[in-house]
Amino acid sequence: MVDSALQARLLIVDDDLIIRHMLATPLRDAGYAVEMAEDGEEGLQAARKSKPDLILTDWMMPRLDGSALIEALRADPVLQHIYIIVLTSRENPVDQRAALILGADDYLMKPWSEEKLLARIRSGVRIRRIQQEVTEAERQSGLPSIGATQADEVVGPLTGMSAALQRGESLRS
Repeated sequence: MVDSALQARLLIVDDDLIIRHMLATPLRDAGYAVEMAEDGEEGLQAARKSKPDLILTDWMMPRLDGSALIEALRADPVLQHIYIIVLTSRENPVDQRAALILGADDYLMKPWSEEKLLARIRSGVRIRRIQQEVTEAERQSGLPSIGATQADEVVGPLTGMSAALQRGESLRS
């Protein structure tokens, strides 16, 4: 059972009604709040409305497939941090690599092991909760975010090097 203080909101996006229910039943039994969508377009609308902690999505769907859904989620500043697990029958390593490059956090094959799926979801929810805690702590502290600090450390030197190269200077000491 999931501790009620840690209850997470999950969104299942799959065009197969039977698969959606096969996923939803054990997840609800484990204490998760589960919402379902039948394709990526409906899933994106549901995500915008409910802002789930984790999305389980199929890769191949009508209207808006898994890759387009992931791209849309990662491009949205409000939704970009949702943990995404692709659950698909596609065994092709190229698809797996593409999903992860687009921004999926995990990739599981159908048929799935219920124990493995629940473990991956617990892990994803834990990661999402930690992200939320760090964001809230940064907001309360008034300090720049860790991401912004790291970006400044990278962008600053690169800007200097770019200016030097444009002036025709050597970068060697």
